[in-house]
Amino acid sequence: MKSLFVLICVLVLTFSILVETSNFPSVNAQARSDLEITWYSDISLCYSALKNHTVDITGYPLTYEQFEDAQADPDVQLASYDENGIFEFAINNNYSASEDPNVRSPTNELKIRQAIAHLINKTYIIEEILPNFFGNIIDVPISNALKGWWNNSVTKSNYPYPYDPDTAAALLASLGFNDTDGNGWLNYPDSWPGIHGADTTSYPLEVLYTLSHEDRKLVGEYIVYQLENTLASANWPEEYVGGGFKCHTTTDPMIQWMMILHRTYHIYVSGWSLSRFPPTYMYYMFHSDFWDPEGSNYVTGREYPDLDEELEKAYYAQNISSAIFHCKNAQSLLVEKYCVCVWLWNYRNFNVYRKELAGVVSHQALGLDNQYTYLNAYRTDHPEDPIRLGLNLIPEKLNPLYSMWFVEWQTLDKIYPNLMSVNPYSLEIDQPWIAQDWEVGTWFDPREGTTKTKITFWLRKDVGCAEPQTGNIVDYFTADDFEFSLWYIYAYDDAWIWDTVMDVNHIKIINDYQIEVYFDSNSLWQIYDVNSMPLLGPRKLLIDKLCEENSATFTGANLTKVLGCFEYQFTTDDVVSVINVTVNGIPLNENEDFYIRAGYDIQQHNVFVNLTTFSPTDNITIYYYRAIPNGADGFYLGGNLGLDWTDTMYSYGPYYPISINPTAGGKAVLKKNTGFFLETPLLGETDWHWYWEGTTKPRSGYFKIDIYDVVRATTAYCSRGNGLYDLKWFPGADLDASDLSHIGIYDLVTITGKYAQTFGTPPDA
Repeated sequence: MKSLFVLICVLVLTFSILVETSNFPSVNAQARSDLEITWYSDISLCYSALKNHTVDITGYPLTYEQFEDAQADPDVQLASYDENGIFEFAINNNYSASEDPNVRSPTNELKIRQAIAHLINKTYIIEEILPNFFGNIIDVPISNALKGWWNNSVTKSNYPYPYDPDTAAALLASLGFNDTDGNGWLNYPDSWPGIHGADTTSYPLEVLYTLSHEDRKLVGEYIVYQLENTLASANWPEEYVGGGFKCHTTTDPMIQWMMILHRTYHIYVSGWSLSRFPPTYMYYMFHSDFWDPEGSNYVTGREYPDLDEELEKAYYAQNISSAIFHCKNAQSLLVEKYCVCVWLWNYRNFNVYRKELAGVVSHQALGLDNQYTYLNAYRTDHPEDPIRLGLNLIPEKLNPLYSMWFVEWQTLDKIYPNLMSVNPYSLEIDQPWIAQDWEVGTWFDPREGTTKTKITFWLRKDVGCAEPQTGNIVDYFTADDFEFSLWYIYAYDDAWIWDTVMDVNHIKIINDYQIEVYFDSNSLWQIYDVNSMPLLGPRKLLIDKLCEENSATFTGANLTKVLGCFEYQFTTDDVVSVINVTVNGIPLNENEDFYIRAGYDIQQHNVFVNLTTFSPTDNITIYYYRAIPNGADGFYLGGNLGLDWTDTMYSYGPYYPISINPTAGGKAVLKKNTGFFLETPLLGETDWHWYWEGTTKPRSGYFKIDIYDVVRATTAYCSRGNGLYDLKWFPGADLDASDLSHIGIYDLVTITGKYAQTFGTPPDA
């Protein structure tokens, strides 16, 4: 580490001198590229298109055969990323199975679980069982993609259960396991509840694995071999006769499911696809509240109250730092204190791309197909031409409310951005995007007498909206557009993305660029739900296309007192936006005299909540826009109303569409949105770290090229992206057009030549 630091310092000094004194080739970025997306009917056609130089990036994980082929082609290069899923030996910690409650399960004993852990050579699994380069070791239930959440005191060199069959044997011997009858199999101790010295052939370990997933099958066979053979040949303590621990395997998925439901298994080779935030899934995987026949927790039993406490504190944390702290505490309990399971690996995936493409960003969990790549990358062979993305499936819809497949969002996310972003290399770090800043707080709901989450967003003032086909900038994103997006989506509870808004109670617009969102429960994680909402708009152009005007009249007598407020559900419509409200012809002000709420109790946005005083005879009239039932669905947004993408696909994102042909071999041709707030970053940004400025909300900030960008490049210095895959290869540092597929001096000059420069600062900051 010290030598690396010295090297970095020397290189920074050397390159800063070279930049001043030498005539290197130009390293200035081209103007941000346009984008062309082509859909293929299968992955082989997409891969062939890349090989034939008609596609620059494949937007899907390579098969192992394609990975090997790409290494043999000098004109293409590889980029790796971590799949956010995990594989494990799930171990049943429960005391006994329901069908035999008097027999203690062997895996209820901590030392047996620890012995199992010591029998597992994770390096062997990665290097000999999984395809080469395709796995990364994990020691906690968190993928390498989210390693910022890891508790490093129980991972890597600090993992408490290194591969050591002798230690496994010693642990079992300390419990009294021994081959007392000389048949090669261990016997339970005489004191073991319900078994009393029986041979493990009579009470074997029940091991479950699937035959339909090759890697899980091989790993299942491996653990059986380790328990039955490697354990028997280990060095046992004196006066003990070693033996194997007999296993019984089940591979039938229906029988496996029943064994998991009834907790009659001992070890299960399981896999999970996970969300971005470990507390949000670990709570359901390991908290005893979910230890039920069909519950999501099928490992812990109900014996670990301290684990429950840490999981609860992480899940219900009020800020991200507290969530990380308690999540790490939970990991320590899961691994070191209780050895609940043995976590094995997450997959490393690979994208392939043409060597002529420079400036890509390989997102830690998404790979090359991400917003940072398309803001930064350019074609060195034809800089004026679009980047060409190949996708391996044809979309069923391109509708921001109803598209459910990843391949569909690989197009939609270029057009519909989110409020917040994330550092592509450190997924625990939130960064501003359309929202300049945010603040998580609370509000008191008098109806229920409970405290709930409130989030304030401050919006950037330079987020331009591009018209489909023309690219004309027709508006800038404001709080009205946010409100329209949220309540329009909320109106369609069958929408695929409805869960992003379902917890919202009401909204308060403070001004054009500040909005408060009031939720119906209290959870830190709700900010990430609403952040996943695609931003639609502009309101002024879409609302008359997608909604209808309507009105309702009621009297003050209709208002019902509910605990601390008066309210009335004035319509059965789903209200998207209020036009005006009057009482006896006198205008009322929204959020001063009233607001319209939704809520878990009604799941519609149509309840008038009074903030002033009315007499029973007062006449209140509301004019509003309502969502048209079933109107949002269709291939494109509003398709059921006869609308096409040319009518509704306005873009606040980095691109707008000029043509779409969603067929096999068809294309979506996207042009850069000249009104996008981050038009062209500085070529030289490699760590994509956002620096906050100030402490008063809304804060300002910027991206900055500094020593950390140099470090990123220096650690990959001299590595290559083509040929045999190099674990040091860092695609984000391959910036210069004159030395492709290689991190060299010109790339470092590109970075140091812009040293200390910043970009991305919000206006009026």
